[in-house]
Amino acid sequence: MHLKRIRDWILDCVFPVSCIACNAPKHTMTNPDGFVCSACLANISSHQWLFCPVCNTKLAGFAQCPTHRGPMRFLGVASSYQNNLLKHLIWRYKYEFCEPLARPLGAMLAEYFIKICKPYCDAHAPEWIITTIPLSHKRMRWRGFNQGALLAQEASQRVNIPYAPMLSRMHFRKPQMELATKTEREQNIRGAFAVRRDCAIQHKRIIIVDDIATSGATLVEASRMLKLAGAKEIIGLVLARNNSA
Repeated sequence: MHLKRIRDWILDCVFPVSCIACNAPKHTMTNPDGFVCSACLANISSHQWLFCPVCNTKLAGFAQCPTHRGPMRFLGVASSYQNNLLKHLIWRYKYEFCEPLARPLGAMLAEYFIKICKPYCDAHAPEWIITTIPLSHKRMRWRGFNQGALLAQEASQRVNIPYAPMLSRMHFRKPQMELATKTEREQNIRGAFAVRRDCAIQHKRIIIVDDIATSGATLVEASRMLKLAGAKEIIGLVLARNNSA
């Protein structure tokens, strides 16, 4: 830990970072991670409801969408992708490989979960496990880290629900963001996941964490495989949903 502090101090001196939004310098109290300060992060408005993972309808309480009773009960979406700061943070994190953003974004996800989802999950607290969407080996080599897994691990620590990788990626598929229609995305992701053999899934309730949802096809397909393996219930949790993609 001492060597890490020295390394971080040297990096901060040579390559100083500041808040993306207001340029506030890195500071132990107000901007511990450097890339977004606490004040700017707090200004990102949070949703106060849950959504259908398929049609994005706002749900009444914890009830499942009456039109789409699929393998995922509901989707928690922390904030709007139309928020320019959040959009920028997700882009920097995911496509400019800004790994330190996992901590503030994971904290934002955990705060939303505690406020909106936790009352539902508390009824069966010991049965819940957090997992994430696996990357293909090609994607993992390109990015260097699984952005969803880091968010899931950060949220796991903050909400006191264990994290475990449960799925593996079977094949490299074209990125969902590059496909124009919902049907194309559903076909593209079909059969992309398998349940890991080292996981005890029977009768577990699972929270699938990811950075962003578009059509919801990836989350629904992952849920389908977990349900087939014996999961009792599945919900989703993402930072934002890009309905325009």
